[in-house]
Amino acid sequence: MAAGVELALGVVRDPSLGPLVMIAAGGVATDVWDDRAFLLPPFDEGQALRVLSTLRLAPLLDGFRGSAPVAVAEVAGLASRLGRLAVDVPEVAEVDLNPVLVSPGSCAVVDTKLRLAPAGDVPMDSPRQLRRPR
Repeated sequence: MAAGVELALGVVRDPSLGPLVMIAAGGVATDVWDDRAFLLPPFDEGQALRVLSTLRLAPLLDGFRGSAPVAVAEVAGLASRLGRLAVDVPEVAEVDLNPVLVSPGSCAVVDTKLRLAPAGDVPMDSPRQLRRPR
């Protein structure tokens, strides 16, 4: 049985921006908490870590009320790889990883949904990123 802080990661495709990666509070209360942020791939693990620190659930990740900090670097790596997948495989229309259970030693993807669509559904003349990667 896996246990840990519940997060959700996902990919959606915006008609103008292309793929977006979501990092959010996860589990059954995802929509109740409404605690999410989006990244425009490609991005690195450092950018994903910064986004994780902006979520309202960030204190739970850092070790709240004596609990141990969780493996946020693993989540950041997973988010970065998810962004790379969205860029490299344009047929990936949507991805939903929820919940992702993050504990002090690891992160475990408990449930995954993937929707594919023809790559031509997203205009190729759309901007691929808002700024140049560093």
